[in-house]
Amino acid sequence: MRLAVGDTIPLVLQLENGDTGEHPQASLYEDDGTLIGTYDLAHVALGSYTNTTRSMPNKPFVTAVYRVFDDAGHTSESSQHGRVVEIFEQSRIEGLAGRNQVLTALTKNANGDMLTGRLRVYDTLANSLIDDGVAGLIGEYNTVATYDGNNSMDDYKMTEVGS
Repeated sequence: MRLAVGDTIPLVLQLENGDTGEHPQASLYEDDGTLIGTYDLAHVALGSYTNTTRSMPNKPFVTAVYRVFDDAGHTSESSQHGRVVEIFEQSRIEGLAGRNQVLTALTKNANGDMLTGRLRVYDTLANSLIDDGVAGLIGEYNTVATYDGNNSMDDYKMTEVGS
């Protein structure tokens, strides 16, 4: 996702099983690996958690590492939910951050973890609801994730289609 400097970083995690009693956190890192901070995510609805307290710094990109904990003290990492990584790139395009995105064409492993998917970004909500890959399409990205033997995410990549 591309954000302008100063835009709110939308830290959003959706638990596939809709679990509402977990305690997720997102750790944000600068492009050189320096920790910016760790942020608790609040449950919104149906297993969706969010935090919008941090804005995009003047860095080429920041990385969010989402972890889910079974306890409010964040000492026991959940064995039911793998880690998720998201990259926020700096952009000079205003007004597109976190809006009108569609994630489709998902493939999953036997544990229900996402292996591949397609993310499309549209200029308006109406075009994102149509999701024809043409009208108002701003960008399209392929995602690939791999997991280790403990079902923890090992690698996550998002690449722009056609680049």
